[in-house]
Amino acid sequence: MNKNWMKVLFIPLFAATLVACPPNVNDKITGIDATATPASIPSGSTSNLNATVTGTGAFNSVVNWSIVSGGGSLSSNTGGSVTYTAPTVTVQTPVQIKAASAGDSSFTKTLTVTVSPVAATDKPVISSFTATPSTLPTGGSVLLAWNVTGATSLSIDQSVGDVTGLTSKSVAVTTSKTFMLTATNTNGSSTKTFDVTVGTSSLPSGVWDTSNWDAATWQ
Repeated sequence: MNKNWMKVLFIPLFAATLVACPPNVNDKITGIDATATPASIPSGSTSNLNATVTGTGAFNSVVNWSIVSGGGSLSSNTGGSVTYTAPTVTVQTPVQIKAASAGDSSFTKTLTVTVSPVAATDKPVISSFTATPSTLPTGGSVLLAWNVTGATSLSIDQSVGDVTGLTSKSVAVTTSKTFMLTATNTNGSSTKTFDVTVGTSSLPSGVWDTSNWDAATWQ
């Protein structure tokens, strides 16, 4: 047989062999696990949702999230870690949230987050208010973050302004400041402060300050 004809026959046969190769049987999803922290929260507050897909080989580890019942919102519908924000409720409400494997939808985990109403006579509760970093050598940006329950409006002084609906905000600082977060509802306001320090008068151990060196007085 002519060698050129042999080449023509060989190439499509080789290509067909490649297409027909089955997937690696070791690539498979075996399970999914998920947690909500905390699992009981007041109206308007948040819970951290985490999920992990397990398997063997080069399996798809992507997680899809959805709220089955109870309301509220998710920071993202995809990812190993997302944040759930509870709705405002008047009675204790169980919220069902499902984590599902994107690679195999038969693997799911349903979480229950219990949302409780905030008492009508209560002022807002500021669980935390922080700045990261809290100390800067020469100024820069810091991330202000907070966790507040029962507020209808939020604001921060030092020209930051209204932050209603947010849980963090990056701000620029050039001098040391004390930031005050104010949370307000129809029953009143609650406040919490956090100090951000810019610059320091102290030197790290082992560093000599020669800015005022006077050889005449050195002993």
